[in-house]
Amino acid sequence: MPRRRSDFAWVRPERDERFHSHMQAAMAQGYEKPIAYTGIDTPERALDVRKGLFRAARHFKQAIHANVERLDDGTYQVVFVLHSKETARAYIAGLGIDPDGPYVDRRTHVPPSNGVTNV
Repeated sequence: MPRRRSDFAWVRPERDERFHSHMQAAMAQGYEKPIAYTGIDTPERALDVRKGLFRAARHFKQAIHANVERLDDGTYQVVFVLHSKETARAYIAGLGIDPDGPYVDRRTHVPPSNGVTNV
């Protein structure tokens, strides 16, 4: 018996809200203040924390900057800064990128054939 389209129903995955409390605390402190998430044992966990903070920022419609740093004792920390949308837009405008322009995927972008590359 052939399968119908309804047999392949897409189910939305559950929303990951593990870092919402961290984002709410950062929003309560205000913009442009660095906050450190410390005591991370592995680089994989540090990357998970960083991605989780970015997800939470997207859920709350905030702009964020986050870096993973290795400390002298062998542990890791994620330092993140919450930015206002105006600051984030000004940063993008300063790069000379048109936010409404076409998206160029750097992974598949083919350099011009004249031999000149912009690195």
